[in-house]
Amino acid sequence: PWGKSDEISFAACAVCKRCWQRARFVHGRLGFENGTDIEEFRCLCGHCELRLEFRFESNTVLDVLDWVPGLGVVVRVGAAVMSHAVEADEAAEDHWEKAANDLVPAALQKRRLLAKDGALTKVAELLPGSNIIAALLHASAGNIEEAARALDLLHNWQDIGSPDGALAKLAETFPGTDVVAFGLQLRAGSFARAL
Repeated sequence: PWGKSDEISFAACAVCKRCWQRARFVHGRLGFENGTDIEEFRCLCGHCELRLEFRFESNTVLDVLDWVPGLGVVVRVGAAVMSHAVEADEAAEDHWEKAANDLVPAALQKRRLLAKDGALTKVAELLPGSNIIAALLHASAGNIEEAARALDLLHNWQDIGSPDGALAKLAETFPGTDVVAFGLQLRAGSFARAL
């Protein structure tokens, strides 16, 4: 009555580089069929032995809420806090990680602009409101000291021109402006870091 069932399928190929034996494994499910399929591959020469596990699970309510910009992050942070309260630390870490992934686009994560000492992280630590988001990112990565530092706006503004400050980190990001970062490092006496 609801139309066609959703179908999901995965395919994996295994190739031994010694004897060139190949195997292809395809598994799928329709609708709400959950389960796990396990495949094993052993090549003829005995050089390769591989075990593949295809696990199919339905989305949870939290997974669906992750698709709503902003709301998914708030719900994940709440779930992490509740998990910590009931001492389910592994679940809490999973919620922190998913909240950070929802908050930070993958392209920015790859460039490390939002890393512990990334340029955008340092700039976010300077602005009221965004410093709280930076603190959440630090806390989700397990950097509790950096999370506390991100909440101290006055200290962050005093530290803006230091070799580890926002100005230097921003200058290191763009070609040509890295000369500014080089100068800040030299002025602080960090010759090795400047080079």
